[in-house]
Amino acid sequence: MTRPALRRPGAARVPLPLLALLLAVLSLGAGWTLVTPAMQAPDERAHVSYTIWLATTGTLPATGPLGPATPTEEALATAASNADRAAMQPTVKMSWDRERYEQWRRDAATLDDAAREDGGALANPAASNPPLYYLTTLPAYLATSGSDLFGRLTAMRLVSVLWLLGTVIAAWLLAGELFGRRRLLQTAVAGFTGLAPMMLFVSGSVTPDAALFATWGLVLWLGTVVLRRGITARRALALCFVLGLAMVVKATSYALVPPVALVLLVGVLRARRAAATAMPTSAADPAPDADAAPAEDLAARDEGLVAAPPTEAATRRGLLRIAGASVLGLLITAGAWIIVSRALGVAALAQGADVANSSGDVPLHAFPSYVWQFYLPRLPFMDPAPGIHAWPAWEFFVEGAWGAFGWLEVRFPGWVYVVLTALMALLTVLAARGLWRERRTHDWLVPGFYALVAVLLLGALHWTEFHKGGTGFIQGRYLMPLAPLVGAVAVRGLLELPKRWLMPSIAVGLGGLVVLNLLAWGLMLERFYA
Repeated sequence: MTRPALRRPGAARVPLPLLALLLAVLSLGAGWTLVTPAMQAPDERAHVSYTIWLATTGTLPATGPLGPATPTEEALATAASNADRAAMQPTVKMSWDRERYEQWRRDAATLDDAAREDGGALANPAASNPPLYYLTTLPAYLATSGSDLFGRLTAMRLVSVLWLLGTVIAAWLLAGELFGRRRLLQTAVAGFTGLAPMMLFVSGSVTPDAALFATWGLVLWLGTVVLRRGITARRALALCFVLGLAMVVKATSYALVPPVALVLLVGVLRARRAAATAMPTSAADPAPDADAAPAEDLAARDEGLVAAPPTEAATRRGLLRIAGASVLGLLITAGAWIIVSRALGVAALAQGADVANSSGDVPLHAFPSYVWQFYLPRLPFMDPAPGIHAWPAWEFFVEGAWGAFGWLEVRFPGWVYVVLTALMALLTVLAARGLWRERRTHDWLVPGFYALVAVLLLGALHWTEFHKGGTGFIQGRYLMPLAPLVGAVAVRGLLELPKRWLMPSIAVGLGGLVVLNLLAWGLMLERFYA
């Protein structure tokens, strides 16, 4: 009998459930890039202009002159396809006229490089964004330079889908820390994250949000690793490196700085406390490696029951290594961006400056009233908050997170959101019951870390909208960085069901998300193509 080939020790192998899920997400993501018409995703035209300016001038939009918001080539294509008029106007269709298309092709063939450099600089609404995401779309744009604008748009959209695969992997890894290496549960959390229709729609368009979802997912995972397994220089470096990447994707990620700082501080304090209470060891005994464990402890470590030995943080030299690694992780990402932005004369926190400059005469004491009215009915003594109408939280956070496609005007029937919200509320209650029952065995700093991330994200969104005068800035897609946590809550709720129901429930949940995507495609086809 032939002996089976042995896998090389330590060789990387993608788990088959994860591979299958990635292929499914990639397929659906590619489908969304084709179903969504050009520029019919929020702010896509501005993000495309950013990449075009970067590719044709080699500089950032914020360093360019004040001119049209988009270059002539892009403006010509959107006008020919009727993309501008169709945006947010449910009764207006895109143009699929063959003669009009051929005329656009002839006009586009006469354009020179100047038609790609005469707009999309300072007047571009996305000009204040950091450049990391756009740098990743740049190779796709250049590689398809022989195609027309719509071909290059599709190539750039596929880059966003690749970022979505990173989000799915981050959710898989996070589930591995929370539930152990239980492939069914990891598949469920990652699937609930990556197969959500809104996640696929947004990540199938040209937008830095696709990179934001992935980097936030990695921060959540690495923060959980530090809290559950202990802090080491390598883990601190990885966590701060990913935090820095998130900050160079979007200024929203500065909301992650306090939670990450808390994680690092807790990791060090726990290591010092554990070292102070540990039994002294003989000088002849070798110091244990913080990232290694005896073979008999590996299974327990995988289940998140055993933390890494905190020897590295227990000495002054170890603390210095951890501090240096943390600073290095930020320096080579966010630090590099700050240095480059200063050299170019660009504000590294331009988005924050935009918010501050748009505050106008809005009184600060009105902020609590605005937040109250966003979620609850206005009390008699409150003045009406600007821009707030009936039940904005439901419209923006519920409908907008489950599915608001196109320029948010393409939505499921109302009862779909009611059913989905009821199911999620039930799973949340079940998850809370299970966590409370096992409260004595849980490290509550882990959900505390998640809660702080969520509160600061919501606070940043509300503060921005408040300073913009309540103009409908908040959208459901801005909550999508928390999608892995929502998936984890759903899975924890499913664990409260009888064990025989677990696999069928997960299968129904994942299959239901696929069906929702197909229904969303039908709505998009009816809206734009019928």
